[in-house]
Amino acid sequence: MVILILKLYLCIIIYMKKIYVKLCSLILSTFFIASLFCFSGCSNPGLPGAPGGGGGGNGKTSSMSLSAFNTGVYIETVDGDISTDMQNSIRNIFIDMENKTSATKEGSFIHTFNNAEGGVPVSFANYGEDVSVEGLYTLAQEYYLDTEGKFNPAVYPLMELWGFMPTFNDVNFTPPSDTEVQNTLAYCNFKDITYDINGLTKPNANYKLDFGGFIKGFTAEMVGNSLYYSGFTKGYVNVGSSSFYIMSVDSLGVRHPNDRNEKIITISGANLSGRNVSTSGTYERVHAGTNYHHIIDTRTGKPADTGFKSVTVVCSNGGFADAVTTALCTCAHNPYDDSLSEFITYARLYLRNEPTMEFYAVYEKDGVKQIVTNKMVNQDFTLNDTEYQIMKF
Repeated sequence: MVILILKLYLCIIIYMKKIYVKLCSLILSTFFIASLFCFSGCSNPGLPGAPGGGGGGNGKTSSMSLSAFNTGVYIETVDGDISTDMQNSIRNIFIDMENKTSATKEGSFIHTFNNAEGGVPVSFANYGEDVSVEGLYTLAQEYYLDTEGKFNPAVYPLMELWGFMPTFNDVNFTPPSDTEVQNTLAYCNFKDITYDINGLTKPNANYKLDFGGFIKGFTAEMVGNSLYYSGFTKGYVNVGSSSFYIMSVDSLGVRHPNDRNEKIITISGANLSGRNVSTSGTYERVHAGTNYHHIIDTRTGKPADTGFKSVTVVCSNGGFADAVTTALCTCAHNPYDDSLSEFITYARLYLRNEPTMEFYAVYEKDGVKQIVTNKMVNQDFTLNDTEYQIMKF
């Protein structure tokens, strides 16, 4: 029965997500110790990834953990045990998604594409039917268009150039020259990759893809829905401590960018049930001290320098939440005039299509410290650092 439910859900989710992202007309990861979030309830589990943290109520806390997408996954429920069959099904979902989308796992579609020659189609065949690689590519394409290229699945050559790879050692890192950046940017045009019945074709071997910017949120939602359809209503799915599907929690704390032991804001859990939460932070994946971070501005080919330390989005679509947080981190912001803020302009566009989306951005530049949000302080969230001012739009 569990497998039947999973297959049904996996077939439906691509269709539903295609509909959602087409409505938006204009429009990567750490281990648990570097968590972007911390919880209060479903059962007061404390930091995500801390097994057994709480109990509470009449429910029974059950949890599981695993590794996927070069990061950690932690799942907790409060209203019953996650059965062995369910745990195996969940693990198989992550294995399947890695086999399709991992840029570092030999034999995956993305790894095969990245190592292919130019001008030769890479077939979608033999990569599963429940969630097809073709469907995932279509989502990546739509997220790219919906964010006007600010979320770019073809940015992988720049990630390599700036050293954001799982095996990279930054002891002797020297930043690339402007010439190297511009030369590499030439291979990051997602529109140059063609798609037809034969598969994906790139102009030359230098083009590479990375679905890591949305696949964690996509998979968190997939697993969360499968748990919900199996009768679980309280708890969460945590992928990489940056992408969450929330069944039910009391509150959710967003980590302070300047102090990993503190929360800068605490979001009320009242409106989080059945929704996805994603955070991208320019302070999470850094090297050479804190000079270079992994969110690349695709207009410059360099780490974004917009003043945003983190962007958190709550919405109905896990993959889109991941993509949007990355895109918004590269948007310029005017802290004095919301009409001149690129960030707020894009956020408002997304709100036209999903009015319940929530935005919480931590901005710090030129002596200005702000929480840029469309929600009400002391109602939808609490501010834990009074050095920051609220800019509501």
